[in-house]
Amino acid sequence: MFSVYHLSNLVPMLFRFYYIAVGCYYVAVSSSYNYAIVVHSS
Repeated sequence: MFSVYHLSNLVPMLFRFYYIAVGCYYVAVSSSYNYAIVVHSS
């Protein structure tokens, strides 16, 4: 009983952490990509 309850709490937390990590990675990659375009175009 405890393990099922614990898993039901743990899975949404993992998904939330995964989405935050992917969001940060996407922002970092897109910003560095834009920075590279600005540096090369100048």
